[in-house]
Amino acid sequence: STAAGRRTFDSVDDTYDDSIPSAFNSSSGKNFYDVFRDVFKSNSRWSEITPVPQLGDENTPFEEVNKFYDFWFNFQSWREFSMKDKENLDEAECREEKRWMERQNKQARQKAKKEEMQRIRNLVDNAFQNDPRLKKYQEEQKKKKAEEKRLKEEAAKKKEEERLQKLKEEKELQLKLEQEAKEKADKEKKEREKQKKAIACDRKVVRQFVKERNFFIDD
Repeated sequence: STAAGRRTFDSVDDTYDDSIPSAFNSSSGKNFYDVFRDVFKSNSRWSEITPVPQLGDENTPFEEVNKFYDFWFNFQSWREFSMKDKENLDEAECREEKRWMERQNKQARQKAKKEEMQRIRNLVDNAFQNDPRLKKYQEEQKKKKAEEKRLKEEAAKKKEEERLQKLKEEKELQLKLEQEAKEKADKEKKEREKQKKAIACDRKVVRQFVKERNFFIDD
């Protein structure tokens, strides 16, 4: 079809710049967005799926950044390389030679397609590893996890302190009850001894009283 023919022709546009940024170094003074934005925009022309999410800037919400990389890591390209076939099928002298030519062309196309997808993957990997928004998010997550760990440890420490305090209070209560029971027992013992002494004293008085009265015997 005309559309398919156009795609075949556009796929091997000699004016197109296939280069991608080399290893990005933020200390070089280059801006990450300036280095990568136009390259992604340029390569979005090959996407089977539209619209294609763009790089954005430092103010792009992380959810959008995440969607951007999810899209590009799963990039589907319509670019194909049949225009670069080395074997001309019209020149085949027989069916077997034509089939051989078809296999050679197919292998060459697959190799070119594989190299193209690797080129895109290298672009995405390079950007992903150097994106300051991702680095910032990773730092925030790291701090968040550290804070969660600290709070968890504090909660565990507080729980342990409360457990030890409860044990201490229970032990103190037990000692108090034991002391009160001992004091009560000592008091009751003293009371019994006092009563025994009082009874003994009363008996002595009675015996003395009876003895003085000659045991109440007239004769």
